Amino acid sequence: MLFNAVEHGDPEAPITVRTGCCNDEVWAAVTNRGAIPAEERPKIFEPFRRRTTSKGLGLGLYIARALVEAHGGTIAVECENDETMFLIKLPLQAGDEMQPHDDRPPA
Repeated sequence: MLFNAVEHGDPEAPITVRTGCCNDEVWAAVTNRGAIPAEERPKIFEPFRRRTTSKGLGLGLYIARALVEAHGGTIAVECENDETMFLIKLPLQAGDEMQPHDDRPPA
């Protein structure tokens, strides 16, 4: 998210990174100047979605969403007043559906 803010945001405007903890979750928000067009927002977390001026493959936000959701969290984008904010929320404790996974073969 921070890399995207640097690459796609207004180079003359600051990027704000905020973090916090509320109730049973932690959160991180990255805000930059410049809005993502409304028609692009619903598909922004899909793979290979990128602007023609982008240097990457368009997988960063797709992978970010997969990682956040794998940990029981959410990721969202909001645009308002020519600013874009990405917000990640993660639970402080893993839910019952999340179990440790070990890919090592048995000894």
